[in-house]
Amino acid sequence: MVRTVLKADERRSQILDAARALFMRRGYDATTINDILAATRLSKGAFYHHFSSKAEVLDALCARMAHEGLSAASRIFERTELGPVERLQLFFAAGSQYKDENAAALKAVLCVLYRDENLRLRLSVTERTIELIAPRLAEVLAEGRASGVFEIDDPAETARLILHLGRMVHDAFAAAMRLPPAQRAQASALCRARVDTYERAIERVLGVARDRLTLVAPSMIERFLDAPAPDLDIGKGAES
Repeated sequence: MVRTVLKADERRSQILDAARALFMRRGYDATTINDILAATRLSKGAFYHHFSSKAEVLDALCARMAHEGLSAASRIFERTELGPVERLQLFFAAGSQYKDENAAALKAVLCVLYRDENLRLRLSVTERTIELIAPRLAEVLAEGRASGVFEIDDPAETARLILHLGRMVHDAFAAAMRLPPAQRAQASALCRARVDTYERAIERVLGVARDRLTLVAPSMIERFLDAPAPDLDIGKGAES
């Protein structure tokens, strides 16, 4: 049988595709490097040529998902016929749609990132995501400031602030996911309250009227909470 020779970036994508499918189906902890090798039919040497550990695979997977999310949002930034507020709304709507379409994968990732032992990894993923998205968001904010729609001094710093505050929404979703099914109503209330607080805070930061912004649709919250998540208690800590 002839082995298919892939370029380095194609091989890396193959590993990430397999890891994503396994993490979604079995959970991060229950997935071993050997499982990834079996799914990709790679040798350990080939795997370690691209990644030093399973944690590095997760880190790269998070980075790729951030790029995918930005790709969808970039089309919104380019719609210059729209005003700054409309583009900001659509930017967050695109993000919500991406989360909606990839809810199972995102839940698997969140469950891992929000473990105490993964704090450093979570902070790294957060900072890289912000560095990726903030410049494009700052462009919209700068246009809004120039037209008098947003009352801000520094678009770049305001963009970073908005994205950092968004991490608090992720905190709420991660906490809600840990609640048992019997507390589904409490999980929904927690997420809705955090989203509402976030939206009101961003309105004040930008100097726009209250209730002007709807950044996360309530229906997306419910669909995200109802999306299946892998059993994350199986094989905890397995690596190979």
